[in-house]
Amino acid sequence: DSGLEFTVFKPRGESVKQIYAEVPVDIVVTGTYRQLLTFLKRVGEMQRIVAVKNLKLSNGKTSGLLSVTGNVMTYRFVERKK
Repeated sequence: DSGLEFTVFKPRGESVKQIYAEVPVDIVVTGTYRQLLTFLKRVGEMQRIVAVKNLKLSNGKTSGLLSVTGNVMTYRFVERKK
């Protein structure tokens, strides 16, 4: 919805902890600075916890665009088995 173009969305292996699981995803996106801010704002408004980490911004191939690489970590509750 933010207008960013996702060129990579690569989920990695889930890591289960005691009561939650971490689900890491590598991303590469292209877009304007405003589109990136809109994306980050909307991620922050999500119902589940999502952490955006290790963002690296560089000039895109087209003038005015950014190429952004980073990681997104989402968390989910793990129910205990009875």
